[in-house]
Amino acid sequence: MEEEQEQEIILPEIGSVVEIDNRRAKVVSLLNNTIVAEWEEYSEDEEKRVVVRHEEYKML
Repeated sequence: MEEEQEQEIILPEIGSVVEIDNRRAKVVSLLNNTIVAEWEEYSEDEEKRVVVRHEEYKML
């Protein structure tokens, strides 16, 4: 009888910086294997205003 081994998903800690899609993003939330990360994007117009973007990434 073979034992099934669960693959453990290693989630980053809240507040840590991760690289997603060649972008450095800060982890702001972890819930049900979903990472919510934010990063700053600099807009060329509107006097180079800083825009904070949030993205959710599902861990599969």
